[in-house]
Amino acid sequence: MENILEQLTDLKIQNKENEFNQNLKNTGIVSINTNWFVSESSSLFSKLKNVPVRTIDENESEILLQSNQIDSSESDKLTIGSSLQLISDIISQKFDNGFVFMHNSSIQDITNLITEITIAVHGLKRIMILDLDKNSDSKIQKKFYLSPKVLYYSIHQYIDGVTAEERQFSFIGDDEGKGFNINITMDEECFGESEYMATFFNIILPVAYEFNPEIIFIPFNKQESKLTPSFFGHLIHLLSCLANGKIFLIIDETESSEYFKKSVNEMVGSMLGLPCKKLKSLREPASSSILKSLSVLRPHWCCLQLLNDDDESTSLNEFLDIQKNDFKIPKRGSKNKNFERTLRSDLKLDDIKTRTCVSSDLEMMKHFNLIQLDHPEKPDRIKRILETLKEKKLYYRCQELKSRYATDQEINLCHSLNYIEKIKSVKFKSETELKDLSINNYSVFFNSSTFDCAMLATGCLLQVVDEVCSNRSLNGVGIIRPPGHHAYYKSCSGFCFFNSVAIGAKYAQKKYNHIKKILILDFDVHHGNGTQDIFLEDDTVLFISLHRYDNGTFYPIDAGSNYDEVGKGKGKGFNINIPWNQSVAGDAEYTAAFLRIVMPVAYEFNPDLVLVSAGFDGATGDPLGRYNITPKGFAQMTKMLCSLANGKVILGLEVYK
Repeated sequence: MENILEQLTDLKIQNKENEFNQNLKNTGIVSINTNWFVSESSSLFSKLKNVPVRTIDENESEILLQSNQIDSSESDKLTIGSSLQLISDIISQKFDNGFVFMHNSSIQDITNLITEITIAVHGLKRIMILDLDKNSDSKIQKKFYLSPKVLYYSIHQYIDGVTAEERQFSFIGDDEGKGFNINITMDEECFGESEYMATFFNIILPVAYEFNPEIIFIPFNKQESKLTPSFFGHLIHLLSCLANGKIFLIIDETESSEYFKKSVNEMVGSMLGLPCKKLKSLREPASSSILKSLSVLRPHWCCLQLLNDDDESTSLNEFLDIQKNDFKIPKRGSKNKNFERTLRSDLKLDDIKTRTCVSSDLEMMKHFNLIQLDHPEKPDRIKRILETLKEKKLYYRCQELKSRYATDQEINLCHSLNYIEKIKSVKFKSETELKDLSINNYSVFFNSSTFDCAMLATGCLLQVVDEVCSNRSLNGVGIIRPPGHHAYYKSCSGFCFFNSVAIGAKYAQKKYNHIKKILILDFDVHHGNGTQDIFLEDDTVLFISLHRYDNGTFYPIDAGSNYDEVGKGKGKGFNINIPWNQSVAGDAEYTAAFLRIVMPVAYEFNPDLVLVSAGFDGATGDPLGRYNITPKGFAQMTKMLCSLANGKVILGLEVYK
């Protein structure tokens, strides 16, 4: 849980106060000359740390000499020297990330120089370069074409007979560098946000996770494309999941179009830790360019071999052959009810007072097993979590909310009144009756405090929902028990009585007009069967569960937990099960599922709120799940989800030993 809270509060943020505007990342800026950003983006500029200007030192000069680059101008030497200082500070963690405004030189040349010197000075073995210039030349590609130390991506327009031949998708590096040069060629007419996201989730991010860069360089200059400026903020956020967030932007200060300025501001805002603005829902991508790159890269990267030629489905090469004659690119702006959705701009940063809120209450410890005192759903688990968060000083970076009990009317959003009364009646039973009730086939136990604790758990989560949906906090956590995701409309199951996360979803939709579509992501090792049942026919809630299945033999031992249960009626397609049938699954499997399924579908769905059934029984060492998700693995999933819904992400604790 502490790694999850680190992502929500953003542990890299240096200020320990919980005020939102005081909780920003340590982002450095190098600006040799006064430029438009300094004069026009004062609200962002005031939040940055200026890096003192310096020229290259003797060691760096020697490296330039060896590279035949000593003829660089004095202005270039100032830019390079100051950039290298900031990069050193990022590597040493004095800064989290940073950027430079560059003048009078080729961004490609500067990128080559700082990359070469960074490798030599700091001994780095893995640098990733993402070139976002759609008309870029091949200087970076040529410089590192044989090197496995630099993973180079270029997304650019390719015009046959005009663009240099080596910019084709089939040029992937050579010798030791084979597979480390990635050209994604685009068609100007169709390469928009849907295609960029498809490229990110199918090629850029999977390969980057496998490469595991130590720092990321992004040369960024003239941009006039179909991408919205906000889109660049999302790219930075997704990339910040890598390299411990060490990102260095190289920006052309001579470019000053309004589009470029807004794009830079979105990138800088994302680097500072501001939430990403919601995008329009993605449409179906035109995939031919992506598939071409996949076809030549797949032999070189394990992560791309999920698309297996042994599958019964059409292989990539066969697909490419089929598409040559009859592939039709959907026209931009074409009417398609499945993909065309509206954009609501409801991100009001000025209203947000704190980044993360938390709600809990030790009174929930009064629910315990009268028969099996060492039951894994232990009362003291919330106490241990709170103690750890306070010990790590994370708790004090959050806004503490008052706890409260849910009302019967609120519970009735997802449970029948008759069922509520049945659970309430437990309060008045004798200990003998309670023990008899606890001997059942539903994996639930009762005592006289069960009803009150379940009502308190849901009430605490609703407090977080109110805080986040009212824009007082950006995100939040409910440290609650008993858990809820196995609870059905009319029955309890699997330690669960009231489905707090499901109730939170319906509560948010009912109370807040701007919350219409909700993503519920369940990474508990057990399937969220109760949540699935409640929303099975609902197209306003996208439910995604990643869970151990073991061909139907793992709890809840239900065929409805398999991949082919996709929803019913108007909810068809809005229920996604990702079941694991192997004895061991961990960070690699969960990251692959997020990149291939969870995030692409979530971006298309475009939720207004994200709720997470946060069960940690898939963690390394848990006796129930027996899986191997590390704390960093949970943190990565949370970080990716924070790019959605204007950053409105709420976690409700499920099972955790």
